[in-house]
Amino acid sequence: MESLVEASSQELATQIHPDRAVQSSLNRWHDQTLQCRQRIEETAAGVVKTRAETDEVQAAVQLLRDKMQQLQETFDEIDQIEAIVNTVKETYNEVAASVEAVEKAVAASHRTKPLFQLPIATRSATPDIPVQPYFPPPPPVQIYHTDDLFNSSNKPA
Repeated sequence: MESLVEASSQELATQIHPDRAVQSSLNRWHDQTLQCRQRIEETAAGVVKTRAETDEVQAAVQLLRDKMQQLQETFDEIDQIEAIVNTVKETYNEVAASVEAVEKAVAASHRTKPLFQLPIATRSATPDIPVQPYFPPPPPVQIYHTDDLFNSSNKPA
């Protein structure tokens, strides 16, 4: 009987191989492992690409911040220049108004000579003496000072 069991086991061993039974499972596992490795490599490439793009975006954002700061400084300078122009304009307008007032006073003080002379009897006995007309002083004008227009902290060293 032993020989029969041994012969049967030999026959079964030749007919049924454990490698054949497990081979399909091993092949599926190998295929799934390759797919998983491929997805890991794709994900790693995506991460590298995302990091590179993030670095580029951060560099662009920093450049934009620098440009924004430069623009803000330029706008501040424009505001200062606008304040200077407004101060000069106000001073000019005040001086022009003062000159106009003086010119009106001078024009009013000059009398035109009549086209004909009155008879001597009605004229005064005093000879024509030029009279100095009175001109009121012009209204005061507050003239700006350059130091007031330009901050001393903005002067170059």
